[in-house]
Amino acid sequence: MAKDCSVNCDTGFAIGLNNDGMHCNTLSLNYSLSNGTNKALKINQVELESACKLSVSTFKGLKEQNNPKHTALQKATGRVNISTYHLQMARSANDLAIKIATYCSFFESLFSTSNTELSHQLSERIAFFLSSDPHERLEIYKKTKKAYGIRSKAVHGDIISSNDLKELTETSKHCDEMARKIYTKIITSKEICELFEGPNELLDSYMRDLIFGVTTLKYP
Repeated sequence: MAKDCSVNCDTGFAIGLNNDGMHCNTLSLNYSLSNGTNKALKINQVELESACKLSVSTFKGLKEQNNPKHTALQKATGRVNISTYHLQMARSANDLAIKIATYCSFFESLFSTSNTELSHQLSERIAFFLSSDPHERLEIYKKTKKAYGIRSKAVHGDIISSNDLKELTETSKHCDEMARKIYTKIITSKEICELFEGPNELLDSYMRDLIFGVTTLKYP
């Protein structure tokens, strides 16, 4: 949540107080940077304290025993938890095309309310959700649409063109930055979190009003 990183954790164990289960923090994921590589992370005291404070106050997660059967991609899981699932997959992918495609799944799990003109709709919604500056919005919109072009090829078995190859790292970094900003904005605001966990109609109405500048909902 503080910055792009490839931090991973060693194995830890805990015994529950209210049950006889032994719990382990082992992950089948190995995180990488947005450019697909790994490097040592330098983080200052302020960033460390900020990240710790954020994690304690907002991360609840899914209890293993409450995981839905067969797949977590169910309505009962909730938008935010589903998006977290995709975010973990994206951060653990070393292949940049797959990483970008999975970041796009993260965007869809949060902002999609229909299947119509998906790349345009989501790129536009993300731009207006994150910025009030017209020039920055346009830049976010264009870069996110570029990511969706790569995603389309990746998930439909197509090859990545030589022109797209040159921009994979930049596009992946853009997706990672947008994901971090989106996720932070959602989980640090009770009102916004409730909006995204609510019905499609409410989110659809909010995003439409936001884009046309007539927002009536009192969200930050």
